[in-house]
Amino acid sequence: MVIFYDPEVRKPPETLKQYIDAPYVNVCFSTTESSQQVLPSSLTDLLNEPAIGVPNFNAVTQFIKETDLITTQISVMEHGCLKGLTWSPLPVDTEALKLFLVWHERYDNDPAHEWLRGRIVDTVQSIMAD
Repeated sequence: MVIFYDPEVRKPPETLKQYIDAPYVNVCFSTTESSQQVLPSSLTDLLNEPAIGVPNFNAVTQFIKETDLITTQISVMEHGCLKGLTWSPLPVDTEALKLFLVWHERYDNDPAHEWLRGRIVDTVQSIMAD
């Protein structure tokens, strides 16, 4: 997990206190689930309420550009929906986030689905190699 921000407006939080005090954008999937859930509870318990909650990752960049807001997401998002923002490491250590590719078993041997899964794996591997 890393911090995304607009470098034209702000510097990244360098200390835990600066991180906790920073206004942030949270991606809220429902009233009880958000992208912050992957952070350790010892950290999320310290955070203030988000300045803005958005329903999906594609909305984050528009709210952060030209503001002092930050968001905490996975670094690979710099290649997609958070392109145009800069990222820096969190000021605390966290566990690596494991991502899984999941599908219904009826598609295990479906040629089109196998092709799609292969493209997803190839794309992620090439991004991670950068």
